[in-house]
Amino acid sequence: MTDFPQEIAERAGSLFTEQPSITRSQLIVRMWQNFFDMTEDELFTLYKEKSLVLGKQVTFAETGINYSGSAIDLTKNGQLVVKLDNGTEKILSGGEISLSSW
Repeated sequence: MTDFPQEIAERAGSLFTEQPSITRSQLIVRMWQNFFDMTEDELFTLYKEKSLVLGKQVTFAETGINYSGSAIDLTKNGQLVVKLDNGTEKILSGGEISLSSW
C-alpha cells in the first residue's frame, strides 16, 4: 500500500508492496504462534539481536555522576552491560540512558 492520507504520507509505510496474501488478523496469529513456539533462550537471543541499544554509545547518570560508554550486552535478568570509556564495565538495573549515537 502506498496511497496514504496526505497528513501521514511522509512517515507511513506498509509491510507489503503488493496485495498481502494474509489478513492482519492472520499475521498477528502467526506472530503470536512464533512467540509461543520459541524457547526462552531463543526469545532472549532474538531480543538482543533486535535491540536498538546494544552496540551504541550511551550516556547515563548514577548517584550524580555522569558516565559514557558502549552498551555491549544484556544479562539474563535484562540488565544492560555498559563498557565505560575508561574500560571498566557497569551493569545497569534500571533508570534512563541516552543514546549518543543512533
